[in-house]
Formats: sequence, structure tokens, C-alpha cells
Amino acid sequence: MTNDIESCLTKEEIEKKRTPKELELWVEKILEFTKNDKNKKPALLHRGLFKPFYEEVRPLSLFVNKIYPSSSDIRCIPSIDNKDFDAIIRDYTISPPHELKVEFTYAIDGHREHLRMKYFREHGEVNLLESVSYTGNKRTGHSIEVPDEMVDHNDSLQKTFSLIKAATENKSKIRNPKRYGKKTHVLVVVFDDRTWFNACNKVELEEFIKKEVLILDLNFKTVYILGEERETFLSFELSV
Repeated sequence: MTNDIESCLTKEEIEKKRTPKELELWVEKILEFTKNDKNKKPALLHRGLFKPFYEEVRPLSLFVNKIYPSSSDIRCIPSIDNKDFDAIIRDYTISPPHELKVEFTYAIDGHREHLRMKYFREHGEVNLLESVSYTGNKRTGHSIEVPDEMVDHNDSLQKTFSLIKAATENKSKIRNPKRYGKKTHVLVVVFDDRTWFNACNKVELEEFIKKEVLILDLNFKTVYILGEERETFLSFELSV
């Protein structure tokens, strides 16, 4: 593997077929590059190919290493083109190989999280839970405020639950009537569980998903809920 980000983070490298372990090692290599001052800003702001890397490829690595740990008979094939899937997982333990299409969605307010990272770049620290407020726009420049105050745990919990529901709803038949498939696709909803999530919250999250999310008209075989920091992983099979 080459030792510069321009050679490693390319469309060809992103979409290369890898085993779960190979993908994990490649993702770790890219993450090492983001510690370099040159790459910190585009990485934090998800610019260029850092966007599909963080929003599709890194979650794919977390996901496949959850469901296929240490398997050398699985191949992961990310796709960053505008298709009806973000990745294909091919299982060579079956003949002919079984193919699963994976769609990722992020439970995040993308614009405000982008501004949060801009604030972090400017100030060197940022409250990860407090709401972001701003004035101005991209043309005139933003004046960003992120209060450094304590945030009510339950408020953070409910906000995250709402983001998970909104992200899932955006992938429902109402929004995408002709995409995906009950026999061919799975949906992975990725959320931030870094700073507040614990075992009790996992139980609350599971109940919320059953009551508020699984009632949506979803054209997927399975819905997975994946925490970014590997602590949370839930699976819900949907009826055909």
C-alpha cells in the first residue's frame, strides 16, 4: 500500500473488493492519514472522497466485522456511484455466492454537524451534544455558536431517537417507492453513540425502534442500527 492519501483514497481504492479484515486494515490506514495536519480539515468536514469514506466505507467495515467476524470467505465491495446500494457483500461460503446489497443512512443533521466541525477547527474544542446555532451563509461566511453547557441526558437521547427515525423514514417506500428490495437489500442506520449511550439506553432504543421505526413502510430484508464507536448493534428482521 502506498504512503500518501492521494494514492490511497481514490475511487478505485474505495471500491476495491476486500475481506472484512482487509477492509478494516485499509480503513485504519486512512484514519492514520487524517491525523496529519494537511488532512485534518477535509477529513473533519467530509470533503471530497472523505465524505463516502466516513459515511459509507467506515460504517461498512464496522458492519461486516460485526456480522462476519474473521471470515475470509466474505468480500466487501463499496460503491460510491448513485445506485440503489452503497455496498455489496458477497458470501463465498455458498455456491453460487450469495449477494447482499447494503444501504447506509446517517442519523445526523448534516448541515449543523458540518458547522460543528468548522467551530472545532476554529476553536480547538467543541461541545458534541449542545445544539449548534449560526448566522450567515456559505457565501457571506458563518458566525457559529455552540454553547459549552451541560446537556440533559434525556434530551440528547430523544434527539438521537428522532434523527434515527427521520433517517429511516427517508429510505421508506414513501420517499423511494421503486428502490431497494425485501429479498435483496438491508438498511444500516448509523448514529453517534460516543458520549452518552449506555446499556440502559440500548434497551430504550430497541423499544423505540420497535414502536416508531418498524411501523414505517420499509422495502428491506433487515434493518440494522449501528453505533459509530462499535458499542451498539441491533438487528430487526422485517416481514416479507
